[in-house]
Parts: sequence; C-alpha cells; structure tokens
Amino acid sequence: MEKQKNDDIDWGAYATQYDLMCTHNDSYDENITQLLSYIKTLDLPENCNIADIGAGTGNFICKLGSVLPVAHFTHIDANREMNQIALEKYSRSGLENVQIIESDLRQLSLNNPEFDLIICINALYAMPPQELILTKFRHWLSPTGKLYVIDLGRKMNSVDWGLHFLQQSIKQKRLLDYLRSFLKGREVIRQNQNVTVAQESGQYWMHDTETFGEKLESAGFKVETLEQCYRGYADLAICSVDPQLNHM
Repeated sequence: MEKQKNDDIDWGAYATQYDLMCTHNDSYDENITQLLSYIKTLDLPENCNIADIGAGTGNFICKLGSVLPVAHFTHIDANREMNQIALEKYSRSGLENVQIIESDLRQLSLNNPEFDLIICINALYAMPPQELILTKFRHWLSPTGKLYVIDLGRKMNSVDWGLHFLQQSIKQKRLLDYLRSFLKGREVIRQNQNVTVAQESGQYWMHDTETFGEKLESAGFKVETLEQCYRGYADLAICSVDPQLNHM
C-alpha cells in the first residue's frame, strides 16, 4: 500500500474546528495546567524569550502571556489557517509581543535566537526527521534554556477518545454541549483518523517513553523529567542543554 503523504492531513480544515473540540478535552487542559505549573518553578528573566514550535491556534502562548506579560514570544507554525486564528487570539488578548513565523521547520533558520524556553506540544511526531528538528531546538536554546516537549507517541484510537469525551461530558452535565460540538467538529474527527493512518504507515513517528528519552539524549539534551501524559498516548519531557554538545 502506498504511504500516505503529508498533504492528506488537512491542517487548515483541522484549524477551523480545533478549539471547539478542545473545550471538551480535559487532557488538553491538563497539558496547559502542567505547563503553567512548571513555569512557576523557573527563574526566568522578566523579559524572557519563549518559542512555541508547532504553535497551532495559539492557546499555549495566550496562557503563558497571561502569567508572563512582558515576555517575548515566537510562534512558529507552517499552517496559515492556524496562524491566522492565533493572530486573532493574540490581538483579542492584547498580546503585542508575539512574532509569528510561518515556515516549514526543516527550512527555517534563525539568527542566534537564544530562547530561554522552547515548548513543543504534540507536534514533533509530525516533523520528520526528528533528529534534525531536535538539533535545531538545541542550537536555538540559550546555554541555560529549557526544552518542554509533549509528543504523541502511540496510535490514536478515535473510539477510545470519543468515549472518554462522552463520559466527561456526562460527568460535567454538558452532554448536550458535547453532542453539538461533535456534530460541528466532524472535520477534527476525520483529520484525527488521517493521523492514525499516517502513524500506521510510518509517516508519523511513533515511540514509547523510553525511546522518546533516548532520542532526546542523542540530540544533545539532558532529560530531567520523562513521563507519560495525555491519557498515556503521549510523553512529556523537560530537558536542558548538554553543555558538552551545545556548541557543536
């Protein structure tokens, strides 16, 4: 069977309904909450530089901007529709210190960015070759910078997620809202199914937690935290730069 191509994943169509489905995804909220909790433990400069790679519709930068109002943010994503939605959110939130870069990461070159923090949430798996991308991350970080990455590693099961969302909506007494969102968000379901096909074909990177950590270490990172998240479908890693490899 011929492998599915990147163009089969319509991220533009996904963008228009992505936030609608996120409102019913408690695991997505947990990702945001966990990041904000981690930020509180860091001794970041007041005007720190933070990059969100694969930033999508801008939810994470909006949340970070609410607790780091004078930080400088760089939003990087290859999809125009995602970036446009994010731009509108930043404008509504009053975030003026955000630079949006629309680019395929493999071709992107930044001049001595020295980021204090790079976050990459459920995007690395779709950015081959991961070795190249992680090397870029390492070179873009300051010597004391941190990489905070969550990555989808296991095959998506749409039925499992659908049942989970249904159970949560019943528990929260929001069943009618969920059913409305389900009908409006069918494009998200369709694209998630395409992601599963891309995983099965080998187009998208699949990994267990140990393999994920090994990949990060081989790219020159010191893994400080490594654990499963996102209902066991993804892995969270917090990394610093290995000083012996930082200037290679």
